[in-house]
Amino acid sequence: MEHEPSNSRSFTVYRPRDMGVARRLPIVAWGNGACLANGGAGARPFLLEIASHGFVIVAPGKPGPDPLLQPLTDSEAPPPMASGPAPGADETRADDLIAAIDWAIRENERTGSIFRGRLDPARVAVMGHSCGGLQALAVQEDRRIITSMIWNSGIYERPVGRSGVRLTKAQLAKVRRPIAYIQGGATDIAYRHVRDDFARLAGVSAIMLESNVGHGGTLTQPNGGSYARIATAWLNWRLRGDSRAALMFVGPDCGLCSDPAWKIDRKGMD
Repeated sequence: MEHEPSNSRSFTVYRPRDMGVARRLPIVAWGNGACLANGGAGARPFLLEIASHGFVIVAPGKPGPDPLLQPLTDSEAPPPMASGPAPGADETRADDLIAAIDWAIRENERTGSIFRGRLDPARVAVMGHSCGGLQALAVQEDRRIITSMIWNSGIYERPVGRSGVRLTKAQLAKVRRPIAYIQGGATDIAYRHVRDDFARLAGVSAIMLESNVGHGGTLTQPNGGSYARIATAWLNWRLRGDSRAALMFVGPDCGLCSDPAWKIDRKGMD
């Protein structure tokens, strides 16, 4: 994890310690929970774990304080996280995710950058938690995005402004690439919105995963808990074409299909 203050934008970057030269690394833009400018602090164990599998993740803002690690099982919910920023808190905006992608692509080309020639601008994903998930949904018109993962977040039935994000359900028609919704069950404050989003999606490959982990999910569990395992498999499948990783999600005997901790619903994934 390192802080990157550049071009008047401030980012926190999560990457493998040794990026090597054997393959180019996909780019992932992350929308912070509560839309805070804290560099992904609320999901740090999760983001570090994913990065260790060969991804470069860019989160808006300077690194915030380390979260309290939750020594919990996946069936126990961490403390709930706010769905929006506290009054007066530093906030991010949806276009910060686009700026993060732009920055990574420039760094891949910049002479002297440690990322020069090591990133793959053709393999880009956006993800976000809660308010940050709304940001990820707001940037779906960017054609560079290959896939999206929306964590504990969905569009409100009536527009509600969150850090400059004011979406209606019409935004879902702009989702044209594979998307995954992950939610924390009936106690998740986003539960109803996620289910409604998924029901409305059409003409796109989509999956909705549900586990009784609440709104905070397993983001702050050691190594990101089951959320990190799911994210890594999805990104390996969708960005790298890894057919073994796909087996967690597809087929009658998929890995999550046989896991009693998870419910799975799919459309357009035949």
